[in-house]
Amino acid sequence: MKRYFNLLVALLVVQLAVATWLFFSGSRPVDEVTGQPLLAIDVGEVDRLAIEAREQEIELDRVGDDWVLASMPALPVDGKRLDEVLANIAAVTTGWPVTTTAGARERFEVAPGNFQRRVRLYRGDELAGDFYLGTSPGFRQVHLRRDAEDAVYAVRLSVSDLPVSNDAWLDKSLLAATGLDRIESENYLLVKPEEGDWVLQGGADDEGLVVEAIDSERAEQLAAAFSGLRVQAIVTGPVPDGEEVETTAIQVRGAGGSYDYRFTAADSKYFVERADVEAVFTLSQYDYDRIAGVGRVDLLADQSTEEPDIPGESGQEEGEPEEE
Repeated sequence: MKRYFNLLVALLVVQLAVATWLFFSGSRPVDEVTGQPLLAIDVGEVDRLAIEAREQEIELDRVGDDWVLASMPALPVDGKRLDEVLANIAAVTTGWPVTTTAGARERFEVAPGNFQRRVRLYRGDELAGDFYLGTSPGFRQVHLRRDAEDAVYAVRLSVSDLPVSNDAWLDKSLLAATGLDRIESENYLLVKPEEGDWVLQGGADDEGLVVEAIDSERAEQLAAAFSGLRVQAIVTGPVPDGEEVETTAIQVRGAGGSYDYRFTAADSKYFVERADVEAVFTLSQYDYDRIAGVGRVDLLADQSTEEPDIPGESGQEEGEPEEE
């Protein structure tokens, strides 16, 4: 009898130990559960990234030290954004699975025909990673399943960080020009010497380069507008043309060389193109006005300085009646 009692006590101790282990392991956050890295290689070795949604797909390629849009190789990718995404993927580990049943794939939207994102990473011709992203179990978390595996995991990623449009990945600052020392439009020429402030030279109608008084602050704002220029989206159709369309051509010279810009305004829409980039882009009215909206008159120093009426300046004391 005593032996039977000791056996029951031992069994109870084992059950309590197992229950305690299950409780604490199950209550640990997703990212604290020890698991295997999602990728078997360093993300620095990845040179191609393909992202697929249900009816859309985009591919980003590494060319040298930079990334470009595969469908438009002349256009660069926002490197900072891509580096952050790759770093987040590299940090993912697969701990305890949420489920391993095949039927759960549809429910969590990580099935081949029902997913929110499919992500494939390549090292050369080698497929280094292939996984699906589906529903979100919590803030900044998503269900993930590797292709050809049953296990579904909850990991720290976000579907919104992996868009499938060229505009979302485009480097919006690709037309910016910095270190400017020359800005020339149809009716003004701004030149900045190596030492000194901007100089406004004569307009297109002047025979010589006549230096005029300049609003230095406005000239600096114009140069800053070029260095901060950001496009919004790639234009896929023709740019509007016609009598009611306003176009402004501006040539600049800066740290990267000389660039020819063309700004267009039509039907409350604004476009910009640069001769060395084979694409047209939309831009905000704010950026358009800061550059194309500036003319020679805007750069001139204010000449309308009226003399103040100073009492007694004409030899007459204040309050003294005028002689008849």
